[in-house]
Amino acid sequence: MATPITGRSGETGQELVAISALLPADSPRFRQECAEQIEILRESPRAFDPIVAHRATMRVIDGMQRLHAARARGQTQVEVRYFDGSAEDAFVLAVELNVHHGLPLTLAERKAATERIMDSHPQWSDRAIAARTGLSAGTVRTLREARRTPRLATRVGRDGRSRPVDPTVGRQSAAQLLQANPRASLREIAREAGVSPGTVRSVRDTIHRAELPPARPPRPDLTATERVRPGLAAAARLSPESSDPPAAPTPRLLQRPQCVTERLARDPSLRSTDLGRLLLRMLTMTTRAPWENFGAIVPEHLTALTHEAALEQAVMWNQFAELIKERRRQVS
Repeated sequence: MATPITGRSGETGQELVAISALLPADSPRFRQECAEQIEILRESPRAFDPIVAHRATMRVIDGMQRLHAARARGQTQVEVRYFDGSAEDAFVLAVELNVHHGLPLTLAERKAATERIMDSHPQWSDRAIAARTGLSAGTVRTLREARRTPRLATRVGRDGRSRPVDPTVGRQSAAQLLQANPRASLREIAREAGVSPGTVRSVRDTIHRAELPPARPPRPDLTATERVRPGLAAAARLSPESSDPPAAPTPRLLQRPQCVTERLARDPSLRSTDLGRLLLRMLTMTTRAPWENFGAIVPEHLTALTHEAALEQAVMWNQFAELIKERRRQVS
């Protein structure tokens, strides 16, 4: 037997095999034969590439059109390369080979093959399946969701490494383990949390990184209304008889306390998720914004619109605060 073929796991060297010993393919194609393609191959003067067959079943994996053309030429033997994997892996190889050469698989054939591979290899990631079927990872994801296949905690990627389906879970677990045992090595935390050491390093750096300046305590005489709507609160303090226009809010009035935001930013459960980091950035932008400078740059003809926009933002933040308050009430 010749030297094993390199590049595809499970394939071994080629040998001459009787055509009668080979069985029809477990093919991803809906039509097993193409008369026009067989005739083109039969008339071709060049020698055929070896046919790939599954050794355990003798089923053709790749090369049915070449096999028919060889029989039409009057041949009784063909060169064959054997594949020694499972029947499920043999089908995957048939899909992969038919995607990359010969008659291209139709979109419907690729989708049908993808669904079959999902059933036989549920642990494979969307990208791993897409690389073999010639579809995009997004299409594979859509097909998986439509089939409502069982959701696994981890999937195997194209590189053969197992990764969690929801990386947030692994990052949160790593953050909790780092807090509980800060002296543990990256590999120890990674092994226990089921993530890579690089992910643990990223979580650790996120926890240690100082994202906010020291907190400034709130003014004791500042009410909630003044903090949210300082312009209106300042106007309300004027006497009804006063004919003077409202004075511009002072910088001190516009400075919001940051101690609560800083406490939120120190919690890894928020800092280790995309939405959590987005919320922290929004809160940080609000507490650190130079409001007094913003007030000075708004043109006179835009003051009314800017006033309405600011009030709309205040309403949305107030609704968010009420939502969190309701959740806290339900939990307690």
